[in-house]
Amino acid sequence: MGRHLSEEVVHRVHKTNHELDGVDDRIDRLALLCETMWELLIENTDITEEDLSRKFHEIDERDGRRNFRRQRVAQECECGAKIPPARLACQYCGAPAVSRSLFDAV
Repeated sequence: MGRHLSEEVVHRVHKTNHELDGVDDRIDRLALLCETMWELLIENTDITEEDLSRKFHEIDERDGRRNFRRQRVAQECECGAKIPPARLACQYCGAPAVSRSLFDAV
């Protein structure tokens, strides 16, 4: 029984490592995409590094904390209930959640 269990643990570790490699790859691609978009904005607009930094901190602090994380917060529904960020509608009255940004769906 011990040998079977250790083989299962090794299998899960390999699977987890493979999944983490995929996450790392996605993060690298997203970072490259963000850098590409930023350079296009610099080349084609009057936006500055200071503008980017100011907006970055503004978005970061929308949840009331400066922690370099994008936290989605619950919405207040017209019925008074809170709609969790992952829900498309109020679980009590069925009113649709108002999407504030395309990024809310990410």
